[in-house]
Amino acid sequence: VRTRLGWAGLYDTDFDYITTYDNSSFCKPYPGYFQEILKNTGKRPEQCIMLGNNVDEDMKAESSGIQTYLVPEFLENEQNLDYARYPQGSLEDFIEFLS
Repeated sequence: VRTRLGWAGLYDTDFDYITTYDNSSFCKPYPGYFQEILKNTGKRPEQCIMLGNNVDEDMKAESSGIQTYLVPEFLENEQNLDYARYPQGSLEDFIEFLS
């Protein structure tokens, strides 16, 4: 997990909660994964956003009411799903999207 965060220039200390195999009963893309995160963090879906590059796995957060944002620069779309409806752009665009 630390290595993958490092690829984005982030550290585990930048986050209050990070999912791992040790603390999760589900994994993406199952809705239970996102619901468990909401429960464990005490957050409501409207307080969260899923930023990701995988159309199938990351955008499934939408099924739990979590807003999504797709970064297609390193797009993963093995099932060739239509992703035009998702808000999307670069990481820099995402910063503007949040404000």
